[in-house]
Amino acid sequence: MNFKLFLASSLLLAVSFCCAQQVGVKAPKLDTIVQNEQIESTSAEKFNKILAETFLLYVKTLKYHWNIRGPQFASLHAMLNSHYEQLAKQIDGIAERVRMLGDFPIGTCVEFLDQSKGIKEQPGVNPKDMQMLSELLADHTSVMDSLKEAIPFFENKKETDNVDFATKLLEEHQKMAWFLKSHLE
Repeated sequence: MNFKLFLASSLLLAVSFCCAQQVGVKAPKLDTIVQNEQIESTSAEKFNKILAETFLLYVKTLKYHWNIRGPQFASLHAMLNSHYEQLAKQIDGIAERVRMLGDFPIGTCVEFLDQSKGIKEQPGVNPKDMQMLSELLADHTSVMDSLKEAIPFFENKKETDNVDFATKLLEEHQKMAWFLKSHLE
């Protein structure tokens, strides 16, 4: 899916959720691929937290991609472009995982901010290039911490598909964090 289409569909999804909530519409849960309703709910909650953090990291990465400056502009601009595209794919995959678990992914800015305690916004602030990378590294670390917390939870529930999915996300964040850290050394 190209980026413009993803952005448009994300906006449409957020507006749809917002409008549905305002009129009090509650959609029924899907028939699920997991048998235990309690596991579905808490696993979906774990993934919604990860979704919130990933979405806020995506927005921050996109902002820094737009506003990067300095002698390493070209290489950092390209790297951040690659990172936000990868994060966009993760967002879609995490939301789909929540749906497969029979729940609904969160989809409003309020919900993203409420569920993400580790990633902070800085409206109106455009730090220098190395400070941007340092902040993004800290934010990837926050997402990795959430994933490292979720993986043993899924293992204890014998949800191997969720373990595999979360592990893949963790590995992708580790690689992006490695790229950021390498620029900071």
